[in-house]
Amino acid sequence: ASGGNFVVVSDDEIREAQLHLARMSGIFAEPAGAAAVAGLQRALEQGWISPTDRVVAVITGHGLKDVRGALSAVRHQAHRISSDPALLAEELTRCQVFSAAR
Repeated sequence: ASGGNFVVVSDDEIREAQLHLARMSGIFAEPAGAAAVAGLQRALEQGWISPTDRVVAVITGHGLKDVRGALSAVRHQAHRISSDPALLAEELTRCQVFSAAR
C-alpha cells in the first residue's frame, strides 16, 4: 500500500494528457477525466509509482462535453471536411491527418 498521496496538475498538463490519451489509446477524454492521467504522469515523475506498476485511471466524460477545451488542447482550428467519399482522402491529407503515400 502506498499510504496515499495526491498531486496538483496544471491546465497545460491536463491538455497534454488529453492529447496523449487520444494518440495512444483513442480515448477522447474531457479535462476532468484527463486530469487523472496527468496525475499519474506526475506520480511517475515523483517516483511514487514505477513504469511497471499496475494502476487504474478512471476516465469519465467524453471530450465532446468540453469542445472548447479539446480544441485548446490541439492548439489549432478544427478542419471541416467534405462528406463526399471521393474527396475524403485528399482532404485528410491536406489536413495532415495521414500521408498521401500508400
